[in-house]
Amino acid sequence: MEQAIRGSRGGALLTMTFVALVLAALAAGVVRLVHLRTAEPGATDTRTQAFYVAEAGISASLAELRAGRDAYGDGLGTVRGPFAGGAYAVVATETEPEEEWVLDALATLRSTSRRFEVVVHAERPGPFRSALFADLPLKLDGGVFVDSYDSRSGSYTDQATNGQEGPPHARKRGDLGSNHDLSIAGKAIVFGDARPGPGRSASVGERAHVSGSTASPPAPVRLPIPSYDPPIPASGPFEAAGGSAATIPGGTHRYASFEATGGSTVTLRGEVDLYVDGDFRIAERATLVVATGSRVVVHHFGSRSGDPGVGVFEIGGNGLLNQAKRPGSFLVYSATAGDVRLSGEAEFFGAVYAPGARVRLSGVSESYGSLVGREVEVSGDARFHFDEALAEIPGDGPPELRVRSWREVGVGGP
Repeated sequence: MEQAIRGSRGGALLTMTFVALVLAALAAGVVRLVHLRTAEPGATDTRTQAFYVAEAGISASLAELRAGRDAYGDGLGTVRGPFAGGAYAVVATETEPEEEWVLDALATLRSTSRRFEVVVHAERPGPFRSALFADLPLKLDGGVFVDSYDSRSGSYTDQATNGQEGPPHARKRGDLGSNHDLSIAGKAIVFGDARPGPGRSASVGERAHVSGSTASPPAPVRLPIPSYDPPIPASGPFEAAGGSAATIPGGTHRYASFEATGGSTVTLRGEVDLYVDGDFRIAERATLVVATGSRVVVHHFGSRSGDPGVGVFEIGGNGLLNQAKRPGSFLVYSATAGDVRLSGEAEFFGAVYAPGARVRLSGVSESYGSLVGREVEVSGDARFHFDEALAEIPGDGPPELRVRSWREVGVGGP
């Protein structure tokens, strides 16, 4: 009986949640229409009002699609009803399974009708959308320099030909972001946006420069901890030391820990999926090489002494030698809540997604790629170049519905 009561309560809660979504969508339309009538008396013709009736219906349809629930049994995303003295009818057609819908939205108000076709697409935002992103406050100081380039169009040097606005740079998508406050101080230069979290602030010092926007987005960026589900059992620790050389070929590999020290060299060659349960360390003059034509994905859990996700991910020593100089050929997904430390003598080409970690970049003069962490620290006079090609890497989280196009296909009445 208790289970039945709980199930009933759960169903009621889901229904209430969905109704709240629809009501919120309709309320948005009401606000727009009331604003139209009170603040823009010159635009209160019935055609304009009919547009907002259609917009309310489209909002209600999107609410159904986002909730994944057909409230009235007439098809997911298909809705109809009265609104502000008029009526809307929206029919949703799924043109690509779970990927794309076309909404046919008809609005009528007195003797006026308007019809719109709206294409809605499901997108899975990737983890690498900014040069630097932190869940907690993000601060750049000193002489840190950030811009962007596109590795698909050649080297950074070939693209760094713009100098009309400050020092030479390539492109202006070297965006910074935080779900908290954001500070650009000292002589830091950012060719891109610097966006704080919703309701938070972005401060730019007198000697600092941001070429783009510092406005807050309407919602925080979701930063789910990457799942760690190795498809094979662990094969013990990997160790290289004493000037030795080792090669890890293409395929899936799993180690209890991964450590290279003492001037050793570890080369990753081919399509490599590397799972590391515990600490990952490149230190003491050791070098990690990503061979030309290779693509390496490191899945790091960071278990230590039985505690999950508290271990270290470190690339120091001689650092990472990415022979192709393509950040997309070395990707790191770390579930640790410990430290991610990037240093070393070589330029860093890669992307790190570690949303629970403190990510620190130090001692590397030039870095190319993207860094995401709970905290992100970039010190000194580091130069960081976001590779725009990384933004094309899809995420594995739930899809987000976005309106791809909107056009009017019919109008009637006076």
